[in-house]
Amino acid sequence: MKNCPTKNLSISLLLLLFLGMLTLRAKEYDSLKGMVSQSKGKEKADILIKLSAMLNDTAPEKSFQYAYDGFKESVQSEYLKGKADARKLIGDYYMRKRNYLSALECYLSAQKIYLQIHYPVGTLETYRAIGDLSLILRDNENARIYYRKGFLLAQSIKDFRWTGIFLQELGRVEQKDGNTGHALELYDQALRSLQKVSYRTSVISIYNSIGTVYLDQGRYDEAIGFYKKLIAQVGPESKTQLGTIYTRLAHACEQKSRYADALEYNRMALKIRHEMSQMEDFNSSMINISNDYFYLNKFDSARIYMNEGIRLARANNRSYLIENAYRVMYTYYKTKGDYNTALQYFKKYQEIADSIVIEKNKGDIAILEARQRMFSMEENNKLLTRANEIQALSLKNQRFQITFLQVILIISMIIIFYSVLQYIKNLRAKREIQHIYSRMSKEMIELETTNKKISEQEHQYRFLAENSLDFITRFDKNLKRLYATPSSGKIYGYSPEEILTKSTYDLTHPDFYLYSEEKFREMMRDKTPKNFTYVARKKNGQNFWVESIMNPVFNKETGELEEFIGVTRDIQERKKKELEIMEGTAQKENLLKEIHHRVKNNFAILVSLINMQKEQSQTPELIRALTDLQLRIRTMALVHEMLYRSKDFEKISFS
Repeated sequence: MKNCPTKNLSISLLLLLFLGMLTLRAKEYDSLKGMVSQSKGKEKADILIKLSAMLNDTAPEKSFQYAYDGFKESVQSEYLKGKADARKLIGDYYMRKRNYLSALECYLSAQKIYLQIHYPVGTLETYRAIGDLSLILRDNENARIYYRKGFLLAQSIKDFRWTGIFLQELGRVEQKDGNTGHALELYDQALRSLQKVSYRTSVISIYNSIGTVYLDQGRYDEAIGFYKKLIAQVGPESKTQLGTIYTRLAHACEQKSRYADALEYNRMALKIRHEMSQMEDFNSSMINISNDYFYLNKFDSARIYMNEGIRLARANNRSYLIENAYRVMYTYYKTKGDYNTALQYFKKYQEIADSIVIEKNKGDIAILEARQRMFSMEENNKLLTRANEIQALSLKNQRFQITFLQVILIISMIIIFYSVLQYIKNLRAKREIQHIYSRMSKEMIELETTNKKISEQEHQYRFLAENSLDFITRFDKNLKRLYATPSSGKIYGYSPEEILTKSTYDLTHPDFYLYSEEKFREMMRDKTPKNFTYVARKKNGQNFWVESIMNPVFNKETGELEEFIGVTRDIQERKKKELEIMEGTAQKENLLKEIHHRVKNNFAILVSLINMQKEQSQTPELIRALTDLQLRIRTMALVHEMLYRSKDFEKISFS
């Protein structure tokens, strides 16, 4: 009963660990999944490929679906890199399913695309994947070939990280072949390459591989010392490998019967693998901890970790972990003398072991079939190559036999052909010369006609410019004169050459400077032609009125000002007549005013005279008649006043 609280606490901690881990992964997964419907094309393909990579270990079927969808999206978008990335992930899926030929086909297809788009990193990844596949197929030589290709490519692009990785892989091949010394040399070369770029993760991985050499050779004390030193060198960037290091250190301690130390290291590995979300390794560490607890006779703790480890292994179809767990349980109960329980676990162990053997046999059969098919493909390629060589030799012999006849025929044909060719060449040259002559004649006629038209147009424009009474001039955008018509002499007294040196101010009366500047600003603001009426100056100093129209010319494409066109006309006589008309109008207005005053005074005199008569009259009838007459006169005066002050004589209100 002592161990009940410990048991409950351990289970609670495990549940919390899993919930935390799953929550973090779920948030990232949901975030990416939500972006799928909002994206399209290359962006959508990349998101689907990321989702596939995220589920690569935990949900292979879902990962395969995302990779397949990413492949389809890449095909529709003509996104070559996306197609290659998706094919590689699909190859990884087939690898887990032990469908090695399909995996190989996917890797080769991805490799072909990576080579086509010149994407070295993808090419290196496929070289490594094909090398790993070859190792699974127990074809170490083919693995060595592909690792060597990857090594040479990495060297050519001076990628020291990948150079180190492929040296490490070549070391693994040598280690599998039992060439431990050569393997250690390759590991050492890999370390020197990776130290140039300070890539700690791969460096730690190589040290890890060196440690496996000690374990394979049974040098457990050296392995323990080596791994302890290695742990001190692991930084945050290499934390994913720390769990493996602790596990191998625990294995070395178990071999030396140091189970307490092994338990401590396995617990550290469990913690690291939980933090790094390494699910399968986390599951393995739980079984290892259970094993150590059994050896330390802590049955309750062992059972907690064992049951949870078996549950996780069952949920994820990890048969080899279940086999290991039942073997540990069987061994424990057997040593305790509980043969009934031991027998139960032995049966379970045997069942799972048999299923693993069956699966292994299936895998071996698949490997053999795959190797056989690969061998058949290689043999077919060799046979096709030999058949092509034989066919080439046969054709060479046949060609050699008919060469002599061909030479004679060719010489004869050459002579005939040369003669015919010369005849055709001469005939063609004659026709070509005739065609060229005809074309040149036509072009000369067209050129003559065009020049005549241009000359006539120039004559017309020159006639108009020279005989125009108006002065026409061109300015650049800085108001410097570029051209002036001969009428400048008639208007200003300057010759065209002289007036080109004059500015607009030289020809304008000073009183009109501000007026001209204001009109010029208005023209530039509105970008429309403007009419300028001002007093100008002639060469002899005489002032006269002119009217100018300035037209700004803008570039149609850029909208920038290019030049001005000005047309100036002498309006002195018109202005003089306008002044005379204005003076005549003023005199008439004064005369009308005088007549109005005279009429108004006359009406007033009449009213006064009638008043005098009324004062002298005693007859009422006469007074009334004189009063009516006064009213009529005043009415006439008021009507006259209204007519005088009215501005519109077309409509008069008689009421």
